[in-house]
Amino acid sequence: MASDRIVVADSGPLIALARIGRLDLLSRLVHRVVIPPAVAVEIREGGDRPGAREVAAATWIHVEQPDAELARSYGLLVDAGEAEAIALAVRSTGSLVLLDDRLARRLAESLGIARIGTVGILIEMRRRDWFPSLRKEIESLVAAGIHLREELIDAALRSVDE
Repeated sequence: MASDRIVVADSGPLIALARIGRLDLLSRLVHRVVIPPAVAVEIREGGDRPGAREVAAATWIHVEQPDAELARSYGLLVDAGEAEAIALAVRSTGSLVLLDDRLARRLAESLGIARIGTVGILIEMRRRDWFPSLRKEIESLVAAGIHLREELIDAALRSVDE
């Protein structure tokens, strides 16, 4: 993953990274992080949820408007934050959309949008030796209440020889 990329993010992965104390590393990993208004609202409304306050306070995360018509049409398939993030990524050439929801990831894939999830971001960080063990980061996600499929965990650990 090139560090000069713009990442368009949904709220879930940002909050998950914040919950395990790794949100700050995202700002080092990519050139710019943008979120659509619906994601900003989700974060603001989730202010009491662990991680939401940290995401809301991250001044390096910028809010940008998606194409409203695209967001409405994608909103028939996925939630408002995911729909707006995908619509914003469609408009942002060369961007990468950060999503964890399986249906939203499939929609992004069908539109030819590069995508990554929370675990993929952690893999990139581990490859840069920003922390010693991907396994410990994944265990922290699970302990924080983030559901991960066993197949995803196994594949992620294999990808970094753990």
